[in-house]
Amino acid sequence: MAFGSTFAWLWVKKYPKNYDMYGFAVSAGMLAGEGLGGVFQALLNVAGVLGPAYGIAVGCPLNEFCG
Repeated sequence: MAFGSTFAWLWVKKYPKNYDMYGFAVSAGMLAGEGLGGVFQALLNVAGVLGPAYGIAVGCPLNEFCG
């Protein structure tokens, strides 16, 4: 949220008319994309190809799956 609000603040300061035209559409698209990502993740979980069976260790200590 901090990145998004900072980006919006800079955008409205530099290009206020452009922000008025596209600001809400861009933020709505980002929210919709986040929701679709959650649906896709849920489908992968139901199919059994997400999580401990096929998880990755990126960001986990000692490169071991921690999810």
